Amino acid sequence: MRGKSILMPIAFLLSFMSGGAKAQADEQLTIVHFSPPTSGWAIESVDAYAMMRFGCLEGLTAFDKEQKLIPWLAESWEQVDDKKWRFKLRQGVVFQDGSPFNADAVVTAFNHVLAAKVPARSLNRTVVSTVGKIDDRTVEIVTQANNPLLPLYLTTPSAGVLSPKAYTGELTNPFGTCTGPFTFAGETAKQKLNVVRNDAYWGDKAKIAGAQIRFIVDPATRATQVRSGEADLVMELPVAVAGRLRSASNVELVVAPISRVQSMIFNTKKAPFDNALVRRAVQRAVDVNLVAKGLYEGLADPATGPFAPGQPWRAEDRTPVAFDLDGAKALLKEAGIDPASITIDLAVANDFPEFVDMAVVVQQSLKALGFNAEIRGTNYAGLEADLLGGKFDMTVMSRNILTDVRDPIAFLKSDLACGGSFNVGQVCIPELDALIKSAEVAVAESERYAIYQKIDRYLQDEAIQLFLVYVKQIDARNKKLSGYAVDPVGFKLLTPAITLN
Repeated sequence: MRGKSILMPIAFLLSFMSGGAKAQADEQLTIVHFSPPTSGWAIESVDAYAMMRFGCLEGLTAFDKEQKLIPWLAESWEQVDDKKWRFKLRQGVVFQDGSPFNADAVVTAFNHVLAAKVPARSLNRTVVSTVGKIDDRTVEIVTQANNPLLPLYLTTPSAGVLSPKAYTGELTNPFGTCTGPFTFAGETAKQKLNVVRNDAYWGDKAKIAGAQIRFIVDPATRATQVRSGEADLVMELPVAVAGRLRSASNVELVVAPISRVQSMIFNTKKAPFDNALVRRAVQRAVDVNLVAKGLYEGLADPATGPFAPGQPWRAEDRTPVAFDLDGAKALLKEAGIDPASITIDLAVANDFPEFVDMAVVVQQSLKALGFNAEIRGTNYAGLEADLLGGKFDMTVMSRNILTDVRDPIAFLKSDLACGGSFNVGQVCIPELDALIKSAEVAVAESERYAIYQKIDRYLQDEAIQLFLVYVKQIDARNKKLSGYAVDPVGFKLLTPAITLN
């Protein structure tokens, strides 16, 4: 069994348990994460985010605190021609199993993820054609088409590099095979993960000796753990639960804007939402300002599209669609729709309390238009097949548009392009597809951002989705913990800077 069969070196355990190592033992943290790994640590899955988040996995490129692209395991890169890139690798890096980090390791890692039966969202065969070795320090990547954004794509966790020993068939084993500041030392599946400091790390050494990561889905239980002092840091609390911690003298809320938008997704291939007039009617019938102020207690901003205020690719002239029930009814009449004859299947992943709350608000808005909307609530695991298969009318979705790449292109391709890997809304519009494809090959940043602004306006004007609010991430920390900051895209959590005062 992966994790349970992996033991820390005996010398380390003896020193760790000895009186002389008591100071290190005192620096153990407890962090409560909102979900466990679910795919056996498959690097092509979302489990890769946990590997990177907990200080184990590293990639060739990364972003700094100012969101600027920087080298990581690569020292530099160049685009040789339209499809060919060369990456010069960092020297002096060793995997946690003692094997060298070199071009062979990178080629093995990338070919493993490219061969996955279920493709990774950003690093897959639609992006990369081949990966090869030039010499021990140089890797050549050939893309399927001219892709000036490749270094951005390689920041995604699925492009992280593990030791060749990590890959056995379709399996990935991050225990003892990373390059990062922390080593995965053992796990109890879906309950907890133990990590220890990597004293052979090539960069800044961690200030703490290690941490226990607990996986707790229920947000109220996460909040209780930090209030009681059982946990030093808990992740992603809903507004209502976070509010209960304001009076706790030992706890501080860490609130930060992130690139996440909450939306109602229309099934655009199914009546009545294959009709833009009907989508616009629903858009006018939902008061997004009320959702932001009421459900989120002011800790969210009303949405105008997928791109939040302050993002350079957002169209500057965007304002929320005004609440106008009479105008909405007029649009339904223009569409020739009798809402009383239609029952809306509103599918909701009820393991997210805020999803249910938003669904109730939308249900009431639909009722005001004359529709009968029935909420179908179940956990996300039980709902996913229906969502991806188009077996619903509307659903609630929360998407960080920079989750895969710190540029909107990956989100736009996966969620809104014909055949996108997470195109829940079944969107396939030639005009929109053409804009997305033109953005992907735009070399100049200014040209690309201008295209994104056109897309921003189009999505709202055509009511492709019902964009509700831009949310903030709410974490909670013990006041003794320092060195922690919210990563707006969620790649980093346990970093060398974190410590206890």
